[in-house]
Amino acid sequence: MKAQTNFREELNLLTENKNAYFFIGFLAKALFNKSIFDKNKTIDGFLAKEFKLQLKPYILSSRTLIVAFVVKHIINVGYKESMSVSLYNYILRLENKSEELSPVIKNSKTSKQNNQLIWIDKILGN
Repeated sequence: MKAQTNFREELNLLTENKNAYFFIGFLAKALFNKSIFDKNKTIDGFLAKEFKLQLKPYILSSRTLIVAFVVKHIINVGYKESMSVSLYNYILRLENKSEELSPVIKNSKTSKQNNQLIWIDKILGN
């Protein structure tokens, strides 16, 4: 729980801090975080949409390679504040989506089918 709090504090600092090195460090931390980018394909979609960066398939096989190429790209192109904004907005959308889709947990024992119905009701807003 404390790690989640620190990450949120860093996320808020991302909007205040205009330092390229802070952004690169935060971006690397986010790219390595499986709760933000669960699959490497998700990273590819984010980078293509937000940074206009297309990575080759062999790079997508390793998060370390992904981070290295993204950092190199940012250094070559130059840091832009819009990069921070797009990362910040992506993480906020992800948090909002996970809060909306999180299943309701009951204390009593229920069957698997009932749990699925509760989850579907939560999605539909019932």
